Amino acid sequence: MPDYVLIHDMGHGAWAWDYVKAALEDALRRQGPYYHELYSPGTILATDLPYHGARQGQGDPETLTLDAAVAELVAAVERARMRSPTIVAHGLSALIALETARRLKNRPQRLVLVGGAVPSFVGTPLEELSIITRAIIAAHLLRPGTVPGTVRLHREAALRLWCRGMDYPDAAVRVLGKVGPVPLKLMDALPHPGSLTPLCPVTYVALRKDGLVPFRSQLGAAARLKAELLELDAGHEAPLSHAMELARVVLATAAARPRAAA
Repeated sequence: MPDYVLIHDMGHGAWAWDYVKAALEDALRRQGPYYHELYSPGTILATDLPYHGARQGQGDPETLTLDAAVAELVAAVERARMRSPTIVAHGLSALIALETARRLKNRPQRLVLVGGAVPSFVGTPLEELSIITRAIIAAHLLRPGTVPGTVRLHREAALRLWCRGMDYPDAAVRVLGKVGPVPLKLMDALPHPGSLTPLCPVTYVALRKDGLVPFRSQLGAAARLKAELLELDAGHEAPLSHAMELARVVLATAAARPRAAA
């Protein structure tokens, strides 16, 4: 039975995958020969990245590195004894997923990137965002009370970039009241060259209404990775706003017969 690793976007936490995780859990329990509280046909790992979710304020964001975040994930996967998991990553965490896949002892069955900001060999995830978005982020660095090494978006900016396509009450409950500061070093990390040539199949889910990662950048990322390209008519917060559709995509890709990466 499949195992899944769910990696949340920058500024989010494991909570961002709650709806998708529940849908995957339901699918796994129905695959078993019987329902039993002690029986689990697969494992789903959704954890907070350093300085995210329940770990906000813990540690120093100015010393947080891509390598440190990846090392934690690799260790968590190995502790869970996962067997060639399907790795699903959202937004600016695509690079973390690609590097995690490269370092795992057991090659992942598949990578699924949802609106992923995938840089070129000489770029960073931040550079995949539009000039306007980068200007908004730069302006937020000047806000009073900003924690050094982080950026925290104002509500209106978060609505524009993260929550496009969601009405305000829905966005307020599901996103705005939960998101935290984004560690700049993770957004501005350079990739290891090997991580951009995955050794497992990649599915890229492009979000047509994404306000954070431009649709054109998403299509370019899928092409560079030679990924299977799927499109979803959703904004950036698709794991929350279109959870069931996304869960079906993840289940279908995990069930697909693995093939060698092109």
